[in-house]
Amino acid sequence: MTIIEPNKNRTHLNFILIALMGMIGLSILSGIYLYNQTVDLRHTIKNEAAMIQKTQEGMVDLRNRLYAVLDLKNLLNIAQSGGLVNDARPSYLEVTQGPVSDDLTVRKP
Repeated sequence: MTIIEPNKNRTHLNFILIALMGMIGLSILSGIYLYNQTVDLRHTIKNEAAMIQKTQEGMVDLRNRLYAVLDLKNLLNIAQSGGLVNDARPSYLEVTQGPVSDDLTVRKP
């Protein structure tokens, strides 16, 4: 005589189904987490790109102001307002080192 015990095989099947449902749930939760991380990263990249663009625009403005200050006409006006004159034949001070003492000589070009 054969005795059928349906509950004996059912416990293994329940364990497999619970394990599969757990893995599916875990994969869904990890997918949601990865998607949120991707969206956060995209927003961060967008904000950083905007900040870089703003910084570059500020640097262009500073560069233009620097070039305006260092312009030759502007420097000549500053020199004239300070009482400086252009010397046609400038004299240069040279230091020659001798064995006993230092000599200072004036050289004309």
